[in-house]
Amino acid sequence: MKYLPNKIALIALMSSLIISVSSCSSPEEDVVIDKTEINTDRVVVADYAIDGMVCAMGCAKTIQDELSSTNGVASCDVNYEEKTAHIEFDESQLTELEIIALIESLADGKYKVSKKGASTEDVEVEDLEEAEDSEGSIVEVSLPSFEMPNLFELLFKQV
Repeated sequence: MKYLPNKIALIALMSSLIISVSSCSSPEEDVVIDKTEINTDRVVVADYAIDGMVCAMGCAKTIQDELSSTNGVASCDVNYEEKTAHIEFDESQLTELEIIALIESLADGKYKVSKKGASTEDVEVEDLEEAEDSEGSIVEVSLPSFEMPNLFELLFKQV
């Protein structure tokens, strides 16, 4: 009975923490995406084969969401069953090589992208030669990650 006030205080503290954390906006809401206008005269359609997808919700949806939030992409559709991506983008803002680099950088590089109907080796050699001629380097894309600590575990270790 003498530990009851301590337990009540701990429960009240945990409840207030949960309420304050849930009332905060999520990191996705804090991010402001500045999508530039897409010039409809310069929209290019590209179809790619994507190897390495193992599920529709995790792989295909992740690729589609990432592409949709990229400046210069007008629309995209990633199909898990067919292992393909149909992308419409503004070529004045984005190149095919940048799109391929973005997709291949996701999930620690487990996706391999090739032009639909072409072998992967042919497309990679063409793209690398084109990139070296036009830009002199290949674009590397890295995405930040954040992990929220388990507050309950931290609080119970204190008790």
